[in-house]
Amino acid sequence: MIELTVAVCTYQRGELLRRTLDSLVATEKPDCHWELLVIDNEGDPTVKELVAGYANCLPVRYVVESITGNANARNRAVSEALGPVLLFTDDDAIVHRGWLVEMRKAIREHPECQFWGGRIRPDWGQLSRPEWFDEASCPMLRDAIVQYDIGDTNRDWNPSADLAFYTCNLALRVDAVKAAGLFDPTLGYFGSVRIGGEDVRLVETIHRRGGQGWYVATAVVDHPVPADRLTRTYALSFAHRQGFLSYELLARDHGGRVPRWAYRAAAQQWAGSGIYWLCGLLTGNAKQRFAARMSIVFAAAKIARAIHRVGIN
Repeated sequence: MIELTVAVCTYQRGELLRRTLDSLVATEKPDCHWELLVIDNEGDPTVKELVAGYANCLPVRYVVESITGNANARNRAVSEALGPVLLFTDDDAIVHRGWLVEMRKAIREHPECQFWGGRIRPDWGQLSRPEWFDEASCPMLRDAIVQYDIGDTNRDWNPSADLAFYTCNLALRVDAVKAAGLFDPTLGYFGSVRIGGEDVRLVETIHRRGGQGWYVATAVVDHPVPADRLTRTYALSFAHRQGFLSYELLARDHGGRVPRWAYRAAAQQWAGSGIYWLCGLLTGNAKQRFAARMSIVFAAAKIARAIHRVGIN
């Protein structure tokens, strides 16, 4: 009987997927029956051929999801999974040697949980970190390059202090995902169009329904940092998208309208960030100035989404 399903959802990234599959070949195998699903969004003959080449070294199944969107691909993984727990990673991630074993151990030792998330480390490769790129000054930049690290110790996930896990390194009970309504297909990536938030939204929904989570610091994947994410233009567009999305989801949770307190909170954030930027200008601190710009754009996008919601209701 299959006890664990590993899923990799991919979209036209065969060469990157090859590296991910190679890392899965090299990882230690868990002490249970498991399977690997490769969900190919829209279908690509070259990806199908690539995956077939791993049939002798991985328990892999290739499945096409024809509807564009990574949320649709992940929902297809939910429907195809033969195991009660579904473990996701990305099609460009490199899993560490102990990843599967550590995740399997955490799932077995914490059966009270409905989801388990691991550590995601950025792989900078040959890239140089820009002077203005500082995650300590601007934590939002961690999200922009897909980074998740809340310490070296395995522990309970704390919803009041910890960010929701990302599907780059996330295991979920299949029944809990179904009960929560699956991944939201209006969120996520649609080919080259990036919206995001579908994984965070699902984890938060499962938690609101009483689900518990566990942080598996010892289950590690590396995520390559794409060069195009190390530009100011990308970072600011990411901040805008995140602000827009945060208030869109807030409106959905409040009957289609953004509550009044949220306007005030966004305006206070915008004003405070302006002051922070001015301080950075006066002190010549480029990192502080850019962190403030990110926060200004984030707050402005919230306000814009709130006003838009008023217009459509």
